Amino acid sequence: ARPALAPLLGRSLVVLALGAGVAAAAQLASLAVQLGQLRGDGGWPVGEILATTPANRTILDDHLRTRSVAAWIEAFTAAGFPCGPIKTMAEVFSSPQVLAREMVRTVVHPKVGPVRVTGNPLKMSETPGEIEPPPPLLGEHTDQVLAEWLGLDGEACTALRRDGVI
Repeated sequence: ARPALAPLLGRSLVVLALGAGVAAAAQLASLAVQLGQLRGDGGWPVGEILATTPANRTILDDHLRTRSVAAWIEAFTAAGFPCGPIKTMAEVFSSPQVLAREMVRTVVHPKVGPVRVTGNPLKMSETPGEIEPPPPLLGEHTDQVLAEWLGLDGEACTALRRDGVI
């Protein structure tokens, strides 16, 4: 969704993925008329579509709750508006597409055991990407980063820890 629409649409059950093609004046005007019908006043000024007022959010959220996500996707698609459901993280990572593309991998961490991580999105037949090493523990590389990037030595890192900076 366009950033200006995200606060309004992110709270709703359905997200309208309004890209450059949907942002055309005629399509925004059509959407304004349809949303105006929700308010019962027959028209919603185009500029107000982008307004994230509590009244607009309430009207849209309440109305979107009257039908299932699948029904809204069908209706918006039929009206020519690209759309899609807002998925939970569990839904994303159990998606058949995500699993088929091996976007969820398990690596073994020497201290915490198996850890699920995101896989490499680039799939090449002759040079497959591997997920190694496992993710670091919190603060595992702090001293190394401070030494390489800021030139701090062990004594300086110890002082920062003592003072509660890191």
